[in-house]
Amino acid sequence: MPTAREAINKLKWSRGLRGCTILIRHRGAPGDVKALKGDFIKEVGRTFLTYVEEGVEVYIPYHRVLEVVDAKGETVFKRR
Repeated sequence: MPTAREAINKLKWSRGLRGCTILIRHRGAPGDVKALKGDFIKEVGRTFLTYVEEGVEVYIPYHRVLEVVDAKGETVFKRR
């Protein structure tokens, strides 16, 4: 299975990030998991992705990505 960055990049350059969901570890969220919509991903960087939330850029390191689900609902990455 690809790394989180590879899976997100593949989606970005093939089908696009619109409609995909990225689950991340987020302390304070219910169950410590937060779902991000692919529509709001601004950049897929070398060590983190940039997500825009309420007009503010948030930097999320890839080690916090738990799962990447494409627009069809298929899991393309899942952390063990």
